[in-house]
Amino acid sequence: QLIPFFANRLADGDILTGAAISTFLFAFLHTNPTSFFKGGDAFLDNAVLLCLQLVNGAAFATLYLVTGNLAVSILAHALYDFYTFYKTHM
Repeated sequence: QLIPFFANRLADGDILTGAAISTFLFAFLHTNPTSFFKGGDAFLDNAVLLCLQLVNGAAFATLYLVTGNLAVSILAHALYDFYTFYKTHM
């Protein structure tokens, strides 16, 4: 559970700052950082993906903060992945 870890280690216990750090890490790890250096369409595609993943990460972090249960965020992520896979590959 990274939100409490980041809140305690990097933000003096501020849970919202911990959630923000966790959200940025989530978004960064769900993109291809090398695309930012390729320029052109690859840069634009990755920038849009980064924005989408920031929204997703914030939604998952909010679910965790509201429920206090990491399993809710994991389930939401799995359902989102299933929906995305189904819509793009079926």
